[in-house]
Amino acid sequence: MNSHETLTKFAQHYRDDARIIRSTRGTNLTAFNLGHFHIEASNSDDNPNIFCDLYHHYTLITSINSGDLKELHTTIDDTINSLKEDIA
Repeated sequence: MNSHETLTKFAQHYRDDARIIRSTRGTNLTAFNLGHFHIEASNSDDNPNIFCDLYHHYTLITSINSGDLKELHTTIDDTINSLKEDIA
């Protein structure tokens, strides 16, 4: 799987219609809202690991850098669920 496909697969876990922008230099970028949460993620042909920032009301909560999609999803999902419980 190439870097663009990897980022697309990552984003589809959260949004079926997540838009992936690819630069001429081989960098892939996506950003989308999940209610009060916001995700910005990127990778590149040179580094297929996904660098992901998770925001709550646009305040940075955590940054994650990993090539393991399962780890990324678990970390982000657990963080979102924990914050939702704290808010409730």
